[in-house]
Amino acid sequence: MYAVLACRAISARDQGGPTDQQIVVIVAGVGLVLVILLALTIFLIWNRRRRGREAVVGAGARQELLDGVSSGGYPQQPR
Repeated sequence: MYAVLACRAISARDQGGPTDQQIVVIVAGVGLVLVILLALTIFLIWNRRRRGREAVVGAGARQELLDGVSSGGYPQQPR
């Protein structure tokens, strides 16, 4: 009889869902993954532009010409 009363008391408190601490850990983990993915994306974009610039400089283009061309390939307009 005591076992039945103990089970009923436990089931009345336990709703079966995750605790607040588990939710915080999950949200923190997802946030960390998003920050890592953002940092990786920024690094890969930066590295690609750096390698492209090094390849053009290695091919003999002058640095002044590179500074006057935007990433779209069109020369910058005077202001």
